Amino acid sequence: MKVKTLLKEEIISKSIAVPIAPKDVRWSKKSLGEFANESGIYFHSCEDKIIYIGKATSGTYGTFGERMRRELHETSSSNNNLHRDLKAFSPDLKTSFLTLDNISDLDEEFIKLYRALPKERKALAAEQILIGHFNPEVNRI
Repeated sequence: MKVKTLLKEEIISKSIAVPIAPKDVRWSKKSLGEFANESGIYFHSCEDKIIYIGKATSGTYGTFGERMRRELHETSSSNNNLHRDLKAFSPDLKTSFLTLDNISDLDEEFIKLYRALPKERKALAAEQILIGHFNPEVNRI
């Protein structure tokens, strides 16, 4: 799909190198530059392939800086599965950021991508959209 390819190329082109720090090395959110205190969606990539997509939107780890520290620093991550998986891509790991302010800029692309999803993925996306729209008491974040 053309939109998927263009979106992927844009994401990859805006990626920055991110360090993965072992126990004895301090990890600093300063490595994220202007994105350190922002929130939104992030994309880890390696060699022009997106390998992980996550979000940093609320709570204690609601900024990219805090979320990345919990994923990229061995001690902060408790050396969890995600940290070990990402470490396998070091030193070529890169990350791109889509801030909360920029997400709505992609509304038309999201609609096109949604239409191309298999039914099960549509259900997952629709669930999140409907929870966000209705804000049911038990689903609140």
